[in-house]
Amino acid sequence: MKQWKYILASVLLLAGCTPVVEKGNDPTPAGSQEPALNAGKIELETLPTDMSAYMFLDDPDPAFLEVTTEESLKLFVNGTGVVVYSYETCPWCNRIMPVLNDVAKEKGIQVFYVNIYSDAFMQLSNQEKSDQIQALYTCLDPILDHEKDEATGKDKPVMQVPEVVAVKNGKITGHHMGVVDGFKLDPEKLDDYQVKDSQVKELKGIYEDLIDSVK
Repeated sequence: MKQWKYILASVLLLAGCTPVVEKGNDPTPAGSQEPALNAGKIELETLPTDMSAYMFLDDPDPAFLEVTTEESLKLFVNGTGVVVYSYETCPWCNRIMPVLNDVAKEKGIQVFYVNIYSDAFMQLSNQEKSDQIQALYTCLDPILDHEKDEATGKDKPVMQVPEVVAVKNGKITGHHMGVVDGFKLDPEKLDDYQVKDSQVKELKGIYEDLIDSVK
């Protein structure tokens, strides 16, 4: 199954998972929204959330709270919640979002959403982008695939989306990447949902287990 790869070619893994946050920053900023299943000992500063570009997500009030890549790193320190890494033009992301939304609403939670190609992220300097990606890859290293860099001969982490990660008290309790095994996207029919009812049911079960793992 083909997923979209989001690769940093020369990332060096750190010894631990440390968020890119300036010292002295208040981890519970004023104005943060508190989701039904919040970020444990911390709250994440959310952004105005617009999911309208996801073509199969037909819900005027979806169960997502948008956060930056940097903000999502706090989850992996001492937070609790479910976060999805995605972007609007990813065809696989478009197909999982309505399922994740339905399960989140059924479970009474909100899911943190990171648009990995958001305007805010793309406007950062190259060094800032590299720092944030490096920190994210360090946090997600236990669940990421690795492949050999042909130029250096060293292993490098490879992140593919959509990636849904469940975190409890800073520890990853489970994750799921992509749609489901057996799903094949027909690039000639991108306007069609293509996910079979049986595959939707399977994916719902996966997301239910992820959410249950952080309660």
